[in-house]
Amino acid sequence: VKSRLELLAGQSVWQNIT
Repeated sequence: VKSRLELLAGQSVWQNIT
């Protein structure tokens, strides 16, 4: 299970890519 920080960071990067 990923931590909330990692999840938020992942979403941030994902939005940056798209």
